[in-house]
Amino acid sequence: MTPKRFTDAIHIGTGEFAFCLGARTIADTRPPNGFRDIGNVDVYQLKVENETVQREGAYRGKKSVDAQFSIKQGLEYLFRCDELTKDNLLVLAMGTDLGNNARGAYADTAADVMAFTALAPSDTRYWYDLTVSDVETTHLTSAILFAGTPVSGTTQDTGDTFTKNAHGLANGDRVILISLTTTTGASLLTPYFVVGSTTNTFQLSATAGGSALALTTNGTFTYLAALVEDTDYELDTEIGRVRTLSAVETNLYAFLTAAAITSADASYMKSITPLEEASFEGMGRFLMFHAADNALAWDHRNFSCTITGTNFGESTGKAVTTFDFIVRVTDVRGALFTAKRAIND
Repeated sequence: MTPKRFTDAIHIGTGEFAFCLGARTIADTRPPNGFRDIGNVDVYQLKVENETVQREGAYRGKKSVDAQFSIKQGLEYLFRCDELTKDNLLVLAMGTDLGNNARGAYADTAADVMAFTALAPSDTRYWYDLTVSDVETTHLTSAILFAGTPVSGTTQDTGDTFTKNAHGLANGDRVILISLTTTTGASLLTPYFVVGSTTNTFQLSATAGGSALALTTNGTFTYLAALVEDTDYELDTEIGRVRTLSAVETNLYAFLTAAAITSADASYMKSITPLEEASFEGMGRFLMFHAADNALAWDHRNFSCTITGTNFGESTGKAVTTFDFIVRVTDVRGALFTAKRAIND
């Protein structure tokens, strides 16, 4: 039955539409590429539309415009699909797929670290996204935060020690070095574990309870001790954000660790760039079957087109959500095979 809103439809039936995103020629659809099946579609409208121009002239010095005349015709399909898969939603509604949103947090449990610095001061009213190279991270295993005014002390080559009277650090605490002069053997802005702690001195190690870093040449240093989670800050590992529980007037440093995330991990998320109007270019193939007996009536192969999603249905949670999309044939018209009855019906 022809929907009343599309009384000018040439044919109504069911069909199959496949699309090769980004392809400009049929050669682009060959392996390793190919046509991705959008799914079964209801054909609501096949629209042939004339593109026209106006012919201008003049009579006794007075400009006139003649009637419009056709210069070429364009073909447009309007489909409805009830297969609202994640892939279809990405292509037809949301925009460009940017891959794994958590790809910046690929550190493993070996305590690999990636630095993040928040703008100072850090306000207790705000959550800060943890990013690596401007990529937001999600599904973290943990994050170590350092903040405050750097504490200064001296370093000794003999004994590989850092000296700060009454430093208050215990073995296993985490610190980062903000500055280090003359002395070598340690890196700045790298989380280390405290080992060999005494009242006024301590050593640093790359691992908990591990060997102390071998220092060369006496010098000076400044450092920050790690903040305490749930006392100094809150961490949302699922979303990848942090909020300080007391105002931080200096830079806030966060070091992230995360479990390896793979496409098979159900917890990972993808990042997409939404568009005002999701319109995509590529090559299309479309089969249409007659509504009466499901016989093949229309076979349009290898045409370049744009597809635009429109009219997304509201889901009730009980029924399949449908969406409409418009397919406009563009530069490459492709090969169109039609059964005689498809023209005469």
